Amino acid sequence: MPWSPSLAVLLLGMIPAVPEVPATDTVRVDRKTLARALANPASCTAPSRAEEWPEPIVVEEMNIPGQYLFMADGRFIVYDRTAKRIRIIAPSGKEIGRVGGQGNGPGEFQLASYFFRWAGDTIAVRDVSTARISFFTNQGFTTSISHGAVPSLGVAGLMGRLADGTLIFGANHSMTEGVPNKGIHRPTIDLVRWRPGAGGAEVVRAGFPGPELRIVMRNKERSPFRVNFPRRTLFGVTDHSILVHDDGKTEIEILDPSGRTKRVLTFEVTDPPISKADRDSVGERHELGFKRGFSSTADMELLKQYPPTRAAMAWHGTDAANGFWLAFHPPVASGSKVYVRFTETGIPTRCFRPTDSEDFGIAFSNDRVVTRRQEAEGDVLRAYRTAPYPTR
Repeated sequence: MPWSPSLAVLLLGMIPAVPEVPATDTVRVDRKTLARALANPASCTAPSRAEEWPEPIVVEEMNIPGQYLFMADGRFIVYDRTAKRIRIIAPSGKEIGRVGGQGNGPGEFQLASYFFRWAGDTIAVRDVSTARISFFTNQGFTTSISHGAVPSLGVAGLMGRLADGTLIFGANHSMTEGVPNKGIHRPTIDLVRWRPGAGGAEVVRAGFPGPELRIVMRNKERSPFRVNFPRRTLFGVTDHSILVHDDGKTEIEILDPSGRTKRVLTFEVTDPPISKADRDSVGERHELGFKRGFSSTADMELLKQYPPTRAAMAWHGTDAANGFWLAFHPPVASGSKVYVRFTETGIPTRCFRPTDSEDFGIAFSNDRVVTRRQEAEGDVLRAYRTAPYPTR
């Protein structure tokens, strides 16, 4: 039978259609690009030396991440545990408001609460214990909503708000269910989405590895115990994306709101070995906790165990301008730690190298950073301008 175009059409019509699978965009941030900031100890410093605030802000020791952030308009928000109030700092460094309070009533929240940006000038505070989000402006409390429809919340917490008003949460599974009586375990976390007023939450993506835990037996029951330099997965949101960093990997996975991976950013860095200085610094902190009665003798023995390596880069969240920040510590960075801002396409745009090793970046905007230094009077907070990312 001779071949003809009509026969070709007939045969092709008999082949089942294969659904199109969207390709994942993979972007490599290479060593040469990263070296512009990491290999030169003088990089990312010159424009950053001038402080943005005339006077530093002093607060009691802050031990809960997520209780400070930059708003889109440049205000800095911090929870002062001594005053039990949220302090609102203008870009000039002037305090322009103290709102909220510790408690269970309207406009109050418990210590385990987390801040995130809402629309306009509104500050959102999520209270874990009451499953409630309270809203504040510079003038004070406005209203609150319940997010009790979202199940299994806990340490995974609230990740943030997309531009369309969808809230992205991390939902925890049991930390010990179905695991051996000993060894290292990473309980899984699901990402779920919820719209205020909706009846229930929807799983966006399931099965992300949670914080690395050591499972031990206490009174014949399994108990999770946080390890030194644990691998963990952290999340953030921009207007239209969900960003995922498992620091067991040197990459950032970018999801669309439905949970589909649309881009993977890979970074050419290598996890460094745990050094004696690393062990000494952690050991000193554990010894202080032991003296204060926070750890038992058995705990101290477990705390002496260290993994062979630690993560090469640390996640520091997304900013209001849809970028995200990573920290690189020595020996990955030469001389001192460096904070770098990237776009969702993997382009580095800004960076910051503290002039003192005791200053740690805690809150980031597109071009500013607030650092924290532990001093006798409390935690001293300062604001700095960041530097443009080096072009060579």
